[in-house]
Amino acid sequence: MGSFSGGASPYGAEDMAGNVWEWTDSPYVAYPGSTYNDPQYSTEARVTRGGGWFDDQKQVSTTNRSAALPQTANDDLGFRCVSEKAPSGQ
Repeated sequence: MGSFSGGASPYGAEDMAGNVWEWTDSPYVAYPGSTYNDPQYSTEARVTRGGGWFDDQKQVSTTNRSAALPQTANDDLGFRCVSEKAPSGQ
């Protein structure tokens, strides 16, 4: 059970922001069609989301996107295990 059940996503996921930054499997590159260029873009780095326990309030959001290299380890970086459900009928 999440700490703030009123903030559950439409998919039922809770506590997606403010606990630890969460790894994703996505390389940290520009969004398709974007003209924004971050000097930190890299196919080696992976996107992290959500903000950590010590970040400013404006950073604690599931839409906040940052990155870390796979060998990075610290006390505000974690992951969430997820599984994909096959569409009905498959």
